[in-house]
Amino acid sequence: RRGTMAKDKGKALGLALLALLCLHGARGERLLKQGGENTEPKAIVIESILPLPDKDHFETIMLRNVGKQEVDISSWTLSPLSSNSQSSFTFRDDTVLQPGETLELKRSSSSFCKTCFDFELMENDALLMKDASGEIKDVTSWSGAKVQSAIKRIDDGNYIMLPGKSDSFTAFMKGTVQFSMFLELLQHYDLDIALDGGSEPRCVRPRTCFLWYCPPAPPCVGAELPLKKEDGPFTVLVPTNLAIEKMLKEWGRSQGKEITNLRQVFDDPELSKKMEDIVRFHIIKQAAVMSADMALDAETFNVGNTLAPEKQYIDKPTIRNSTDKTGIEVVFFTDKAGDVFVHADCVDKPPPSEHGCDKQAEWGKCGEDWMNDNGTISGRPLGYCEMTCQKCTCDPSTCKQIFIPDVELKEPDGLSLAVHILDQVLSPPDQYDMPIPKSVVAPEPIRPPVYVWNPYTHQQETIAEWNAETRSYQTVTDENRTQTNGGPQLEYSWQYIWDTETGQYQYVMVKRP
Repeated sequence: RRGTMAKDKGKALGLALLALLCLHGARGERLLKQGGENTEPKAIVIESILPLPDKDHFETIMLRNVGKQEVDISSWTLSPLSSNSQSSFTFRDDTVLQPGETLELKRSSSSFCKTCFDFELMENDALLMKDASGEIKDVTSWSGAKVQSAIKRIDDGNYIMLPGKSDSFTAFMKGTVQFSMFLELLQHYDLDIALDGGSEPRCVRPRTCFLWYCPPAPPCVGAELPLKKEDGPFTVLVPTNLAIEKMLKEWGRSQGKEITNLRQVFDDPELSKKMEDIVRFHIIKQAAVMSADMALDAETFNVGNTLAPEKQYIDKPTIRNSTDKTGIEVVFFTDKAGDVFVHADCVDKPPPSEHGCDKQAEWGKCGEDWMNDNGTISGRPLGYCEMTCQKCTCDPSTCKQIFIPDVELKEPDGLSLAVHILDQVLSPPDQYDMPIPKSVVAPEPIRPPVYVWNPYTHQQETIAEWNAETRSYQTVTDENRTQTNGGPQLEYSWQYIWDTETGQYQYVMVKRP
């Protein structure tokens, strides 16, 4: 069914694609030239396509209204370029898409299905969408699609091909040209090995040559991996090349020079360190987090006796270098439509106390004025403990949308990996020292002698005294016996032992070792 096309058909398809793309590009240029208030064109685009499903799925086509006005697409048509002119799908009357609304079509031969098409999509193909007058409104082409590969639109109008079932993380990144820069960053900082399920470091063979003579290379020396397979499963937030290029331009402007490639970053120790921190902030450890896991449910709210505020969002720790600082978490928000957003600057700044934000929230301190000083003392607009106290909110200035969520990969050894695509680079927030509670040192107790009443002498006699050297009580008889004939000490002795539950010393008899 999915055989290779004949050469002449392939050439014809290529020429047709070129012509269509030229027409589509001209139309896009005209749309860009339109503008002004309330003049945005009505825009229906092909959002995604699944051309080669497995046996458990159907071929699907997703449309979206990316404009600000509703669009009536009655009598519009969808047709693949690889099929004959009779193979097309026509939208029925009264088919209207509201702004932001999507419409999913599935392949089926049923005549009762209003949103089902009956044409075949090939591994090298193109899909045309025309309005009722026959004008091309959108066209999407692809080549080399695999089983379960999905073609999805990104915000700049380009399309990427998401991986099929057999793709590993690196294979997916290499097969999608829009992610080549982030893959280069992962490889430079040796973070890609664990993401691919590997545990062996790259082999480094230092070699020194003298003029024209190069001695044999020494044995392979491997550095310790900065990220281990055991830290998985992982979640990777992948920014596109356009997002990284935009960030490099901003860095260049701030330094008064032009930065156009990652090699310039790697050659600058300060920029390279900053970049590594950014890359690490895009990797979540110990969880393959899908969009369904980023939404709150009943189980995420308060449990037990605590005065902490109800959770408004989900936070997950990244692999950012930090063992005693805050600012390693990313925070996820989900709106009513199911879209997921990332808040990169929701961070706890602990108050000047030996108790951290968890304790402050548990004790009900989140609503007190000193915790919400609007940055007067804390230096943070939301005050102290903004993440733990659930103060962070999501708006366009603070959140970045995950525009392609839930790319799930399975490595050969079963390691699960979740990938989400971003069109912006996340900037790691400031980090703050976590408070260290003062250790409670038990006070040195008063150890009086141990007395016993002697009924024969009618006197109170000392039977044991505290020995500071052995840190235990010793009886006088015991000590004399040891000094005179070297005999054994008593089997038991009385000692003061600190009881952490009662917070005081208990006088107990313990067996000698």
